[in-house]
Amino acid sequence: MSEERIIVVDHLTKRFGGLKAVDDVSIHLNRGETLGLIGANGAGKTTLFNMISGVLKPTSGTITFDGVEIQKKKAHEICKMGIGRTYQIVQPFTTLTLLENVLAGALMRHPRVADAREVAEGIIDMLGISHLKNTKGASLTLIQLKRMEIARALATEPKVLLLDEVMAGLNPGERVELLETMQKIKETGISIIIIEHIMKVIMTLADRAYVLNQGCLIAEDTPQKVMEHPDVIKSYIGERHYAS
Repeated sequence: MSEERIIVVDHLTKRFGGLKAVDDVSIHLNRGETLGLIGANGAGKTTLFNMISGVLKPTSGTITFDGVEIQKKKAHEICKMGIGRTYQIVQPFTTLTLLENVLAGALMRHPRVADAREVAEGIIDMLGISHLKNTKGASLTLIQLKRMEIARALATEPKVLLLDEVMAGLNPGERVELLETMQKIKETGISIIIIEHIMKVIMTLADRAYVLNQGCLIAEDTPQKVMEHPDVIKSYIGERHYAS
């Protein structure tokens, strides 16, 4: 893992009226690193993702990706630069097959359908879902949809992958399955930021972790040391969903 910083978020703030959803947050992601982003619901994690990926524009502060400021760029421009993401609620094209859904991501970099199909098929094979490639989005189970969405994000060939609560709604067995998939993705060397409430995921995959509380950054360190931080213990360890 390189110490070169691929993403630098500097004093980022997002206000919605009088509410500061993200309050003067500074974080960084090293090239090849997997970073965990944790905090209770409403802590500002997805808002931060939405600003990094261009869905929302920050009120103030800067976001630098590969040496270029991106906080004023549109979502499709940021995706083309090399930041791919998933969403908490999977949004498939329900009338398209799994392969066609992933193909939609690959077409961004490969305008020839044959080339895009080759990329898409390689990714769904890596994720172990080739047997589902002709299944319509409407017929996929939740874990299959999660894999499909990760595949679609990877098909854009990102330098950075943002994973937003991919474990949400899965049973324990499915979590184990998907964790293995995420480990395989990590081993490719891609830079990753994970939002997750399931602490086993953070402990297993993350090289470092940041903790947000009510829009503010309260801790940063290795996952093990973060979970020993007094403010983190006070705010989160006792919460039921962190015990999963």
